[in-house]
Amino acid sequence: RSNALYLDRESPRAKISAPEPVVLATDQITHRNADGRGLYNDDVTLQVTVRDGNGADTGSGLQNVSCKVFVDGREEDSEGAYVKRLRECLNDAPENSMPEQVSYGDDSALSGCEAEYTGTITIPKGDVFETNDIEVRVYAQDNAGNHTEGDEIGRIKLGIDSVGPKVSVSFDNNAAQNKMYFKDPRTARIRIYDRNIDPDRILSDTQTEDMTGITYEGADCYLKEIRYRKDGDYTLVVGGTDALGNGLKGEVSFEGTATDHFVIDQTAPKLLIENLKDGNAYNGEVAPLVKILDENFSGDLASLSLSLNV
Repeated sequence: RSNALYLDRESPRAKISAPEPVVLATDQITHRNADGRGLYNDDVTLQVTVRDGNGADTGSGLQNVSCKVFVDGREEDSEGAYVKRLRECLNDAPENSMPEQVSYGDDSALSGCEAEYTGTITIPKGDVFETNDIEVRVYAQDNAGNHTEGDEIGRIKLGIDSVGPKVSVSFDNNAAQNKMYFKDPRTARIRIYDRNIDPDRILSDTQTEDMTGITYEGADCYLKEIRYRKDGDYTLVVGGTDALGNGLKGEVSFEGTATDHFVIDQTAPKLLIENLKDGNAYNGEVAPLVKILDENFSGDLASLSLSLNV
């Protein structure tokens, strides 16, 4: 650079480009974002490019670049997220004059007259960044005092979801006989707690197809019901992932009696009496044979009585 005088009244332009999202949010999935912002299930690295609006020949050069991250509309502190340098931006800068990383809330002094800056912003998964509402804003100022404002501010909106669904299962009928036998129908209520659910990825392995679709109950809670109305021997296993491929968070929580294996039996036992006929008279020994026909017979619950009419 020479000592020539430059007239520069144009602000630098900031641009952010992001990697391909793991999944594109829809209103159906998130019940929040209808704008199609990208959702990620891991740390997100954003490339930041800032150029002097007047270019290298006539511009005054970049003076500083800074960025801020907003979560659910609130600006977050710099813990965890940072700007990482990809390269030295100033050809004439002393070696190691620029830090390897700076908190995203701090200004990054560039000095000199470099017309373009490239760096990265990493938003870590977890903690406050587990949300569908993250906005990154990049600000810049050149050596003539022009600074980005309004639509000139570089920005991108995204979300991070690295935690899988939490699932609980409860039953409306827990009046079991012998721990696992039910004489009346019962309904399993599966509740899935997750911000970004995909109904097709929540799997239930059982012996009935009498079930409802997944409905939204509010507060990131979804409900699916499985109805056991017919006699049968049933098991129930629930698994799957959310829309981003995150597996279930911990074990499925079961509430009630005989939740993963049970029998519905609404049919009364059938009795057969042999060697004896109603209305007949006998003058010798009588040895009636009583047969009880039932798939789930329990001798402990059966009783036999004999009465004589003289």
